[in-house]
Amino acid sequence: MIVTEHIRRRKRHELVVIRWRDIPAQVIATTGESKATIILPGRFQDAIDKAAGRGKVTDANSYVAQWDRDVYPLQDTDLEQEAKAFAEVLEADFDNERLARLVASSGYEDSVC
Repeated sequence: MIVTEHIRRRKRHELVVIRWRDIPAQVIATTGESKATIILPGRFQDAIDKAAGRGKVTDANSYVAQWDRDVYPLQDTDLEQEAKAFAEVLEADFDNERLARLVASSGYEDSVC
């Protein structure tokens, strides 16, 4: 898990999950001018790469087009703690079996290819 903090000029107070199709990759907490980023463990990126291969998403434009973000309200003012806590929930929710199912369905939770 990698944690980074940056000074930002955004005024948003939010928790963002960056995902490829239905597989999460990062958690970002922002408030005022501060930002904390958690990159999920390598098994998530491995699952994304395998799901992309299984779904025959081979060109860069198609791959990039599959990235999206889910935005949630920020519950706490401690950005790093909030991002870490949410990342831990994702790590527990997306165990190896669930990631394997997502890979098998090309990255979609409900096999909506």
